[in-house]
Amino acid sequence: MSGVPVRCKYAGSRFRLRRVWWSAKTSPFPVTIFTTATLDRLDMLETQCKSYPGGPHAAAVYVPLVQEHGGELTIPNEQLIALAESRVQALFDRMEGIVNACHMHVLLLYEVTSDPALAHLTPINGLRNAALLAVRTPLLVMVDVDLCVSASLVRFLSEPSNGDKLVASSSNTFWVLPAWDVSAGLSRVEIDHIAESALAGDKMTLAKLWASGRLHWFGQLYFQLGHAPTNYTRWLLSRKSYLIDYSIGYEPWGILSRDRQVVVPYDARFRGCYNDKITQARQGRGFDFRAVVTLHHSRILFRALPNAWVVHRPHTLNPAAGIAKNRTGSTTSLTGVGSLSEVVSMYGKNASKFEHHKDWSHVLLDDSIVRMLAARYRPFPGRAYAYCRSVLPWMENLKRQNLISGDGTRRRRLRGR
Repeated sequence: MSGVPVRCKYAGSRFRLRRVWWSAKTSPFPVTIFTTATLDRLDMLETQCKSYPGGPHAAAVYVPLVQEHGGELTIPNEQLIALAESRVQALFDRMEGIVNACHMHVLLLYEVTSDPALAHLTPINGLRNAALLAVRTPLLVMVDVDLCVSASLVRFLSEPSNGDKLVASSSNTFWVLPAWDVSAGLSRVEIDHIAESALAGDKMTLAKLWASGRLHWFGQLYFQLGHAPTNYTRWLLSRKSYLIDYSIGYEPWGILSRDRQVVVPYDARFRGCYNDKITQARQGRGFDFRAVVTLHHSRILFRALPNAWVVHRPHTLNPAAGIAKNRTGSTTSLTGVGSLSEVVSMYGKNASKFEHHKDWSHVLLDDSIVRMLAARYRPFPGRAYAYCRSVLPWMENLKRQNLISGDGTRRRRLRGR
């Protein structure tokens, strides 16, 4: 069904919630995938949904609108958001009409800005927080829209006792889903074939694809700190879960208790992405770096799930990532590259808007790390998230446990059991 009444509105935020679509299906799975997407990645959202048949899925879809003044949308922008609404409606109808798809819950959000450059710096963390609030299961996993989950995870969760065990252990455990990346040097047809083989196969399939050079563990070729602690050789040979030694820079995808996650939301001050471990654990890859550090300091355990994984497919870069990787000729928007490359003077420095954004992200990250080391860090989820968290009925239990306060801020430090 769609047009669900929304008690929690993104009032006072740059975000505006246009519409909500809510699946009429019910799922026995205790794990919800939550993600974000822009209109040019709705095809990826559909592919991800199909990789999780029968499972609950929450997505925040983002549309930036550029106009000189706030208030009422201009006629062109009203037409644009109406078109976006029709496209999401068509996707939702397709997923509701087939058996082998997720149970989709979608929030369509738009943001009005007068700066074309800002429209190409997606507020990834604010969107993640919005999708997070749509989760209704005891467990969740944030999976970026350009990744899919393995068929083995679906089979694992189809056995109720497995889900029960995950829920029972979730108070102090982050269950890591090892991530694999298809080689970018292949054709589109080959990329899709390798990805589907990796998702449908077993560990032997993964090992063969890795040995052939057509598949790598995520970050193997450009940022090993992000995923090396998982120890992929050990994981391929292991039939049981094992404890992972945390190290600075670790940024895995994984299954976590919803109650834990809502207390450690994403830092909404960060937006955009580039090839540097600054915003959202390196280009939005994996779990938020600051959230991982916070979980580590709250004594959560990182354990490898031995029978499930995620797979990433290479794709055309967005303008910010294209600038960062010096591949501006093959991005989703050359207009966006131009807007981000505009040189302006700020704080006595002449630089592109992208460079100023990068400098600001450095400042925010440094400040976050200093505060974490001093045990003084608190999440900055944004006013909208804080308000929604304070009024949503399912948060009442957390308030009674004093895990969060009524105004949506953290009251006491979570401790592992």
